[in-house]
Amino acid sequence: MLKFKLIFISITLISLSSKAQKYFANGDVTYIGGDCYQLTTEANNKGGTVWYADKIDLKKNFDLEFLMNFGRLDGPGADGIVFALQRDSNTFLGTKGGGMGYNGLSPSLGIEFDTYYNVSVNDPSYDHMSIFKNGVMNHASSNCLTSTVAASATSMNIEDGADHLVRVQWNSASKTIKVWFDCYLRLTLKYDIQAQIFSNNSDVYWGFTAATGGAINRHIVCLRNDILVPDTLQLCSGDSINLNARVSKNNVYKWSPSAQLSNDSIKNPICFTKKSRFYYVNYRDQCGRAVTDSIYVNVADKPKAQFTIDDSLECFRDHEIVAINKSTLAQGAVQSRTWTTDGKDYLNIDTLNQAYPSANDYTIQLTIESDQGCFDSLTKAVTIYPMPVAQFTTDDVCLGKLTSFENLSNFEFGTMSSYWSFGDGNTSNEKSPFHKYGSADSFDVTLVVSSEQDCTDTIEYKKVAVIHPVPKAAFDYKKIKSWKKETQYLFSDSSIGADFLRWEIDGFSESNEDDFQFIFQDYGTREVTLIAINEFSCSDTTSKTISVFPDLIYYIPNAITPNRDGLNDVFNVVGLGYADMYNLKIYNRWGELLFESNKISEGWDGRFMGEYVQNGVYIYLVTFRDIGSKKKIFKDGNVTLIR
Repeated sequence: MLKFKLIFISITLISLSSKAQKYFANGDVTYIGGDCYQLTTEANNKGGTVWYADKIDLKKNFDLEFLMNFGRLDGPGADGIVFALQRDSNTFLGTKGGGMGYNGLSPSLGIEFDTYYNVSVNDPSYDHMSIFKNGVMNHASSNCLTSTVAASATSMNIEDGADHLVRVQWNSASKTIKVWFDCYLRLTLKYDIQAQIFSNNSDVYWGFTAATGGAINRHIVCLRNDILVPDTLQLCSGDSINLNARVSKNNVYKWSPSAQLSNDSIKNPICFTKKSRFYYVNYRDQCGRAVTDSIYVNVADKPKAQFTIDDSLECFRDHEIVAINKSTLAQGAVQSRTWTTDGKDYLNIDTLNQAYPSANDYTIQLTIESDQGCFDSLTKAVTIYPMPVAQFTTDDVCLGKLTSFENLSNFEFGTMSSYWSFGDGNTSNEKSPFHKYGSADSFDVTLVVSSEQDCTDTIEYKKVAVIHPVPKAAFDYKKIKSWKKETQYLFSDSSIGADFLRWEIDGFSESNEDDFQFIFQDYGTREVTLIAINEFSCSDTTSKTISVFPDLIYYIPNAITPNRDGLNDVFNVVGLGYADMYNLKIYNRWGELLFESNKISEGWDGRFMGEYVQNGVYIYLVTFRDIGSKKKIFKDGNVTLIR
């Protein structure tokens, strides 16, 4: 058995075989491959229908070819096959037996290929053909639109187990339907099918029905790989399309004009024409007849898909990508606009506002369709980069100390830069900087973090950097009294801004009072320290070194007797064991310097230039410093020399 395929041409050429059985089967139908369908088996009371999903438009011409096999049982064979057009149902299956699965289908047009003699419906005794409407198959009825003819022009029996070539042709302009059987024209009907049967509806289902009753046969239909030849093919500018002719008996074709065709001598050349025009093809059909077919290729403008994105570099924080349609179409109108991104479609909007769920790589596609069915699409990549999150901490410090800023900002990958503004006019680019403020105050601090892709985040804390004031430590002291080796001092606080005090003597803590007295048990230099602390634990320290000595008690004699008896032979200040910076000068009455010494132990023995001076009154000048009080003392007076 020969097996063929039917090819549809609409805007582009589509093979039914590529559509994977796009049909509706009912009843006992079995798909047997190669676009062939077994409508019934060799069994009683079987029936089946096949309705194709792609409807026929009666406003356009159609030309169908298919193979019919009516089984191999001549005598007991029944009942036949109907080619039908109908409007409403893709599930219809009519009565079996003489109804041939078509009876009762209304509105409809049916071309019967009847292999059984049913007297009740005025059948002839031979295998025959007729055209009916509205599911009534009585040859004596007004629903019979043609006279009854033998199905075959060459044989009275078509139940011969062979495949028979059937051609059904519709001319929409002349409202004429023609039926060929094995290359012979058998039926011609001039009838306004659309108006008189389908109430001016032009789109109709098409398919086949078959049935058995008391008599049986196997019924098979195979679609040819020929075409529903349209009057016009739609071609979008810049694209190509296949022209397609019917199957030629000798496989010889000639297309004209040959311009913009891939090959003018094959059945289905590729057409690249840039302007609308007719193409003609000459060939011999399966019946050997010379045929000239024509196809008009209408070239429609193709839209140019284009759109802009506000920025191909975006940073994620609930940020919307804004894509704006900039597509163009020279002629015609835009039928639809479809945006596709992140697995979703958005229809017929010119501005797409898209918020993506996370940082990642995405695509945005815009598809434009014209009113002529021409498409163009454009896809652009969009990268959504992660957004850093700025965060930091800091601590209060005392004036003069470094404030530490710890950068706690979060970033998923790559490197991050930082910019700090400390609120006092100073800045830093360090990640976690230290900064010393010049005054006690509270400062606003801002941190800006940026990724390598210039995604930034900013955080500002008001009055976050707190700089506490520092007290000023100061004190005074004085000696109260001294006895034996003990010396008592009074220490008095004069600090500014202090809330707490700590006194230390030679590094040992002694008191927390504002003023305190301390008794030293021995003499010498001692270090006294005052630590002043405020409520913020900020402190200042000052130290003083004091000389601890007894009170200076001295005596200056008013006469000397330098007679070498060992008594009162030398003039000197007595009691300067705890004095320094000593100077003694002796003058006569005329102001002449007779003696000078810087040694406490060295006094005047009454001589000048090696000779004793005359008895008389002499003037002394003496200076020294009390080591304990650091007080300078100056004395002058008269000393009488007696020999």
